[in-house]
Amino acid sequence: MRLLSRGQQKALDQFLVDKGIPLMLLMEAAGTAIADAVEAREGVWEERGTRKSTTPIDLLVGPGMNGGDLYVAARKLASSKQDRKIRIWEPEEPAGGLVGEMREAALAVGIPCKPLKKYKPRGVIVVDGLLGTGFQPERELSEELAGALWSLALAKADHAYIIACDLPSGVVADSGACHELAVAADETVTFFAPKIGQMMSPACQLNGELTVSTLGFPESLLSEFWEAWDAGLAAADLAESDLAESDGVDQGTASASATNKRVGKPLRQYPDDVYTYEMSDLVANLAPVKTDVHKGSQGYLLMLAGSSGMAGAARIAAEAALRSGTGMVRLVCERSVYLELFLSLPSLLYSVPEIEYDLRSEGGWTFSEIWDELDLIKKGKADDKSEVSAGPMTIQMPENLSESENRSLVSPEDVESASPEAARLDASALYAQEAPAQAWLEAFLPYKDKASALLIGPGLGRGERTEAILRELLTWEQPLVIDADALFELAQSESLRQALRDRAGVTVLTPHGGEAERLADAYGIDWQLPRLGQAAALAHAAGCWVVLKGEATLTASPADRIYVNTSGGPGLAKGGSGDILAGLLAGLLAQGLPPEVAAPAAVYWHGAAGDLATKEMGWHSVTPLDTMIEISEFMDRTCRAYLESKKTRRKRKKPEYEPNWL
Repeated sequence: MRLLSRGQQKALDQFLVDKGIPLMLLMEAAGTAIADAVEAREGVWEERGTRKSTTPIDLLVGPGMNGGDLYVAARKLASSKQDRKIRIWEPEEPAGGLVGEMREAALAVGIPCKPLKKYKPRGVIVVDGLLGTGFQPERELSEELAGALWSLALAKADHAYIIACDLPSGVVADSGACHELAVAADETVTFFAPKIGQMMSPACQLNGELTVSTLGFPESLLSEFWEAWDAGLAAADLAESDLAESDGVDQGTASASATNKRVGKPLRQYPDDVYTYEMSDLVANLAPVKTDVHKGSQGYLLMLAGSSGMAGAARIAAEAALRSGTGMVRLVCERSVYLELFLSLPSLLYSVPEIEYDLRSEGGWTFSEIWDELDLIKKGKADDKSEVSAGPMTIQMPENLSESENRSLVSPEDVESASPEAARLDASALYAQEAPAQAWLEAFLPYKDKASALLIGPGLGRGERTEAILRELLTWEQPLVIDADALFELAQSESLRQALRDRAGVTVLTPHGGEAERLADAYGIDWQLPRLGQAAALAHAAGCWVVLKGEATLTASPADRIYVNTSGGPGLAKGGSGDILAGLLAGLLAQGLPPEVAAPAAVYWHGAAGDLATKEMGWHSVTPLDTMIEISEFMDRTCRAYLESKKTRRKRKKPEYEPNWL
């Protein structure tokens, strides 16, 4: 669903008026939608133990156009049930114009209108229409409005049921910022489409149950507006003061030549090409696979991940990629973690960089050669038998080896003089040694033509080796996901950032807040921007897709389109959760999904699985492995919903999915 900015809401109103729909009719329809919501919730008092036969209703009117909606709602409520106790609380100086006309109509049917300053909070149904989309945080609230918001908070504390008109008062429609006195609603009735700020953190916590009303108009009318907007209505809006002249982005670093780079519109502080990603989108985009598929048709993911002490990140990301439906996943990892990973995920393909141990004067030994020597000793086939301890493997090599064998652990000229202790080899120390960059390159270069997507970063470690691997992958054309330690190296190297901007293939960065800020500093982005502006600026500067993780995770394209995620919660605030997302995303790309489908789908899938795991385990105790299990369960629900929609050939119904962390 596409979201409305404050400017787009104004343009939509004017578009409808130009279509021949008078503003009065729009206000009547909005007021009716509010009245319907109130009538539907009147039974809540019986559930809360109140024995009153009629639920009192307080409507708090502000100075804006929302006030007109509330006057209409009061009139509708009064006319549908005569014994309702309705009170309107309004500013000392009520609005004039069309709002004033609606006020006169409410007074004409006997609805009392009292001063807002005298409002006494109570535990009843309260309709919040104090502030609307025009609220701006830099404007100081009047004493009257500040007092009303404080009273609304007291009513909330007294268990009032609060219904917000369009959006909760104090929410900034374009950014999701909130006034310090903003009060969470139990329900919000918004018109035509949610406002961008409503879906952003922290404002998304204040919506309660969000209801979208089309005011009785066909959805095709909104589609027609969007077509007109994209075709040219936005041109005038682009001249507003929130353009990129002062957005803090170094425009010199934002140039790009690749086909997936941003072109056209200037970067905006408040992007307005914003969409939510919901269950219905996932059902539509991730249909069940066909029955004649095989592993070769489901993608080949090449992962560069896993080093000493960080095997868990590689394991989690690789399993997530498998669970996404990827046919084959090849993991290139350090030998020190290979055995651990193989035992936990034997269904992966593995490549291990070979290390040459320089233990003689000419050349060196590879790990395989050392292992062969161990085998010879164990079988008694070496020139001299030696003991092999049961603990950390220590090899005591024979004292007298001929030079012709060329298998000595010491230089040939020192063999005869060496004592047994001098020839000891602690194999566990060699096992933990990290392979150099060249060894890694030799390990994964043979799969350049096989891979359909690439993932680098989870548990890989930082340093020159990771930088060299990333530099090589940036020259490949397959879709590339850059995560974790690889993001750190990207932030440290201007040449890597230039290679990213010049890259022709699809690239997705998956930073959390700290990693994103480090990248922003490298690109010269002012990180004081609103969060939407942060994601857009980073995608614009890097010239690629960016998944900015956090509450209401944002997926930003290099063309300035942004998807706001609607799943996920505090249960994902555990180390390893980001590795699941990286694996899911890379797996979907490997299966051939375009980034505009794969990225928001992976984010939503990841968040929804986390919600299900949190519901089962509680957000304190849930772990990434719990979330991993629910990835399959949630996709099973999604596929069943898809099949059901095909059977009924009706509008797809949303499967039961209810996060319990709010």
